[in-house]
Amino acid sequence: MNATVPFHDLAASVAPASGPFAGLGAGATRDDTRYRLVRAAIGVFAKQGYHGASTREICERAGANSAAIHYHFGDKAALYQALFQLPMQQILEVSRWMDDAALPRTDRLRHFYRGMLSVLGCDEVSRQLMLLHAREQVEPSGVLGSTQTQAIRPYHDRLTLLLCREFKLTAPDEALHALAFAMVGLGTIYFLVRPEVEAFAPGLLATPEAREVLVERSALFGAALIEAEQRRRGAL
Repeated sequence: MNATVPFHDLAASVAPASGPFAGLGAGATRDDTRYRLVRAAIGVFAKQGYHGASTREICERAGANSAAIHYHFGDKAALYQALFQLPMQQILEVSRWMDDAALPRTDRLRHFYRGMLSVLGCDEVSRQLMLLHAREQVEPSGVLGSTQTQAIRPYHDRLTLLLCREFKLTAPDEALHALAFAMVGLGTIYFLVRPEVEAFAPGLLATPEAREVLVERSALFGAALIEAEQRRRGAL
C-alpha cells in the first residue's frame, strides 16, 4: 500500500471535483459560477471581514450576476460558513491514512500533520484563508454558530481514536483530550503566527519540501508527547 500523500499548494488543488473545494459539485470546473464565488469570497471576506464584505463586490469579482450567491448558497452567511468547511475537507482527505491501524505510530502521525499543514501553502489562496480564520478569531462574525466546531470535530475524533488505540481506551478521558489539543497545537501554531514564522524562520514553510520536513519533525514531537503521557500514566 502506498501511503504517501505529497504536499501541494492550496491554489493548485482547488479543482472543485477534488481537494478543498470538493463540495462544490462533481465535475465542476474553475469556470463554474459556484467555484468563482468561493474564490472571490475568500479574498473579500479576508480583507474586509464578514460585516464589511459586500455581496455585490463578491459577485463582481466572480463575474457573476447579483443573484448568484442566493442561487448557489442561499445567503451571505451560508457562503461565509462554507469557507470554514472547505479547508477541513482537504485536511481530512490528505490525512486519511492516519486511520490505518496497521501503520506504525510515527507514520500515522506523519499523515496527521501532513493533513493539517497541507493548507499552509505559499499561494495567495492559502494566505487569504489563514487571514480569514484569524479575523474570525479577533472579530467574531456571529454567523458561524457551531460551523467551526462541526468542521473540526471529524479531525479531532480521528486523532482521539488514534490515541485511544495507543492507550487501549474505549473512549478518551480528559487527559487524552488535553493530549490531543497539545498535539494539534504543534500544527496550528503555524496558522496562528504565520507572519512571525515567516519573519523569524522563513525557511520552515517556504516550499513543499520544507513543509514535508516540518511534518517529519512534528510527527516526532507528537510521538514524544504520547510517550510522556504514557510515562505519566505509568507513574500514577
